[in-house]
Amino acid sequence: MSNEELKGLLLIGEDVEYQDITIRNYKLGEIFKDLKLDKYYKLISLANVELKDIVQVDKVDINKLKLYDVLYDVYNDWILEFLNTFTYLKWECGMFRDFVAMDNGKRIRFTESKFDGFMEVFKKMYVVSRGEKKLSNEINPDWAVDEETRKFAEEILELQNQGNKKTKGNITMMGIIEGICSKSNSYTLLNIWELTVYQLMIQYYGIEQNENYGYILSSVYAGVYDTKKNKLEIDKIHWACEIDV
Repeated sequence: MSNEELKGLLLIGEDVEYQDITIRNYKLGEIFKDLKLDKYYKLISLANVELKDIVQVDKVDINKLKLYDVLYDVYNDWILEFLNTFTYLKWECGMFRDFVAMDNGKRIRFTESKFDGFMEVFKKMYVVSRGEKKLSNEINPDWAVDEETRKFAEEILELQNQGNKKTKGNITMMGIIEGICSKSNSYTLLNIWELTVYQLMIQYYGIEQNENYGYILSSVYAGVYDTKKNKLEIDKIHWACEIDV
């Protein structure tokens, strides 16, 4: 499956199949009501765990270890709960350092060879983050067209820095839901629960992209953003550009 095909399935909220295993695409309402957030956050953290997080690097050469082996030996209950939650099958530990389940009489194995690829697809669905930004949207006093505008830009940056210190680390899924519902759009706290995590984050990044586009254009009109010193590529910042996630 191509990346474009995967993104298309996630945009319409479909489950995704990876090597005969269907990954369940929960809606927000199911996560909050059925799974509960504590369990959800615990399980999705498996997709981001690294060797340095679970072994004592001062006592073991992690270059000689494989993440799957350590998880299987020490945290196989974690993997079992993860698989039983995010697929539609009932899994159990196999005899060959694997996990096995039956699907309509067919024996399905989850092995080390499937682990990395499965987690990559899972992260697309549940651990959604922006790709590398091609253009910085921050105000730079050096772009100002005159000294008065430069001082104005420096004052704005100072206010932004003070705000960032207060809010750093407070952007959570719950905060994103509340923020989207407070915007002038079609989602409210009555209907947003039908979205999946991917759909929610696409809404969030779309709002961010739209506001940044307006912000940059306003900066140009106000003289804070000097297009002679910093080339403005409209095709890369336009509100309708495909979101890179």
